[in-house]
Amino acid sequence: MRDLGAGGVLMAAPTPTLAEVLVLPYGDGGGQTLTDLGALNGLAYTGGPAFSNGMTGESRRGYHREHGERVQWLRALESTSADANAQGRIFVPQLFDDDVRVLIYQNEVTTQGEDFGLIRVGQTRLSWMPDEISPTIGDHFLALDRATLPGQSQRAVLSPKSDVTRALPHRYVATIVAVYENEVAMPASRYVLTPDYQLRWTGTVPTGAVVVLYQDIPAYELLGEDWKTGPLGSDGLRLPSTAPLKLLGAGEE
Repeated sequence: MRDLGAGGVLMAAPTPTLAEVLVLPYGDGGGQTLTDLGALNGLAYTGGPAFSNGMTGESRRGYHREHGERVQWLRALESTSADANAQGRIFVPQLFDDDVRVLIYQNEVTTQGEDFGLIRVGQTRLSWMPDEISPTIGDHFLALDRATLPGQSQRAVLSPKSDVTRALPHRYVATIVAVYENEVAMPASRYVLTPDYQLRWTGTVPTGAVVVLYQDIPAYELLGEDWKTGPLGSDGLRLPSTAPLKLLGAGEE
């Protein structure tokens, strides 16, 4: 604050001395005047870890618990078995605590395009606590809480076949909504969803084309670019890590 001197003239505030500037919260020197820079540099820093801005790992864990969602984590492993996908991988379910939650969110920015002006560019990302799960590039995550959202039914047309069990386009299926044969809805007693997500006929196998409405479990692949490891929080626990996700379509799971 500046004072008015004699005659109401505005006086400049005095410039602080080096001794006044160096009163910093460092170690036992907090609140003391330190003019020896060598002694100052030798003191232990008692503030929070760099870049954490006072956040704690436990507070971020609580945020994930409250606002996150349930997932099934599938570890990607190279394999030559018949169950391997087109990339030669199988996906093995991993065990973790039931109360673990992750965040799946859309990160969007606005950029200037040469031809179309302002455009929004988005990226889906996964956020997780690194002391709860430890995914690697290529792992899959099934978004269990998104499997039964209204208005998201998939449709499959199955040609006539004598097989008792039929695979649907999506690998992971939450529920069969309805099955139609010759435009007539089948009773639910005619079919079941097997544990490996296939449609099995429990009665006579349909002889005509069949339309199946079902809800799939959204599957995401963890990508490697722009992977961010969280810094240590002020409680010594690491803050969440994040990485981009790719939503997998039918046949990509």
